[in-house]
Amino acid sequence: MQKWEYCEVFYFVNRVGSTSTLRLQLNGEQQNNVSSVIEFLNRLGRQGWELVSHVVNQEIISRDDYGKYMYTSTFNTLTFKRPLPS
Repeated sequence: MQKWEYCEVFYFVNRVGSTSTLRLQLNGEQQNNVSSVIEFLNRLGRQGWELVSHVVNQEIISRDDYGKYMYTSTFNTLTFKRPLPS
């Protein structure tokens, strides 16, 4: 019977106007050397991880008092699995 190991990726994207901030964690540890989510996902794929679940936890869109800037915060949780060695 195949056995699996799992990892969880959490990423948060905060947008204010045209500026974005990305915060990414792998199993609760902050990942500081990541330039993009795609680059990070490609790295996980090369390590044998396969995406099994993606949940958007919360999305908030609002405008400032003048209706000028849009604020968007999106929280994502991704779960991956890969086979454990026999």
